[in-house]
Amino acid sequence: MLSEVQQRKLTRLFNLLDTDHDGVISQADYRQRIDRLSGGHAAGSAEHEAVERGHMNDWQRTRAFADQNRDQQVVLPEFLAANEALLSDRQEFAAHGGTLIAITVGLVDGGDGPIGADGYASSLGEFGVGEEEARAAFVRLDRSGDGRLSRDELRQAVDEFFFSTDPEAPGNWLLGTF
Repeated sequence: MLSEVQQRKLTRLFNLLDTDHDGVISQADYRQRIDRLSGGHAAGSAEHEAVERGHMNDWQRTRAFADQNRDQQVVLPEFLAANEALLSDRQEFAAHGGTLIAITVGLVDGGDGPIGADGYASSLGEFGVGEEEARAAFVRLDRSGDGRLSRDELRQAVDEFFFSTDPEAPGNWLLGTF
């Protein structure tokens, strides 16, 4: 059973994935995010196609694991139930964790190494998180205090975001205020 802390964090993730804020996650939300994340590259360009391919694959995974009634949309109760099942098996989670793992590891892998506060705020901003909130999250996640988030710090934050029931765990702040 999901703890209250996990429910709050997963509700936060759901709300960020619900790009148009209509209470459901649908393919239209992913399309809006593709347009925002393609960096102004025209549809059909290699850059736009790469963003689209990744996000459409993620939509298919999200729909497959969470759309219980197969109506092509995911509501919060479905999302929470699917994540509860996924979190009951760490190996399954590692294999199919999806969205948040891809986002956070991509922050480092897509660049030249560790990410600074500006890059983190910019990346979270693409998902609708305000700059001040993203910078506050960055401070909590930067465990080494070196002004950069390493791949290891991000992986630890992802693990805490999903699995920790401690309301004080730094990883709770992975997506800003939870």
